[in-house]
Amino acid sequence: MFTGLVTGTGRLATTEGFEGGQRWWIDTGSLDMSASTLGESIAVSGVCLTAVAFAPGRFQAVLSEETLRRSQLGDKAAGAVLNLAR
Repeated sequence: MFTGLVTGTGRLATTEGFEGGQRWWIDTGSLDMSASTLGESIAVSGVCLTAVAFAPGRFQAVLSEETLRRSQLGDKAAGAVLNLAR
């Protein structure tokens, strides 16, 4: 369960558009993601995203067009600082 407390900051590493949304790789900075699992929800700047892939120090999420349109995440570009909570 989310506490609402930011536990770390990360950066938007890459975005890849596709029909219906975007795939994001998010660098997790010092946030320990070692116990994270596929399908886990991770709060990214207040928006719950599902982790669909992991790589050392980063995870990937898929954002729908609606999520991008209805949240502030649609304004983010590669390099943007993001608040993270697990």
